[in-house]
Amino acid sequence: MMKKINWSILISLIALALSIYASFVCDKRIEADWMGVIVGILSLLVTTLIGWNIYSLIDINQTRKQIDQVETKLSASLETSLYEVQMTAFFVFLNKENKTSDDYFHLWLHGLSAMNHLSRVGKYQDCSDLSKILLSEANNLKNTSWNEKQLDSLMGLLLSMNDAKNIEEFPTLCGILWGYPALKKR
Repeated sequence: MMKKINWSILISLIALALSIYASFVCDKRIEADWMGVIVGILSLLVTTLIGWNIYSLIDINQTRKQIDQVETKLSASLETSLYEVQMTAFFVFLNKENKTSDDYFHLWLHGLSAMNHLSRVGKYQDCSDLSKILLSEANNLKNTSWNEKQLDSLMGLLLSMNDAKNIEEFPTLCGILWGYPALKKR
């Protein structure tokens, strides 16, 4: 199977061959007309080579822009899919009867994870709506017992959100988790 011809290399080899030919033949026997023709051909080949390299560079920049656009779309699609998974788990724990401390932890864990994914795609109003649901469950936290590792994971999720200033209830969520009894012992 024949490989694709690399035009830059081919034109460079032709220019090199003509240069070597010109250096061997160039003595007093060559008239000025032949030297002009050889220099003209070399100039044409070098100009073509430079033009080809510029065209290749422009094509690479255009390809890079297309790759960046696809990457942005894939990233948003991935974040949306992860949000949907987290919301499914969130609603499972939200609708569970007789919740335990671990259930409330997972409720907050999946809720904050969902908010984190929403914040990465700029859906701050949805983050605010979800935070209001979490805050409606805040009174039930008085009967829970979480360890420091669990609280650290929740605080890590909360503090890693993009542009948290755009989420209405963000300071209240921070206050609730920061005021949790296990954190007060520190």
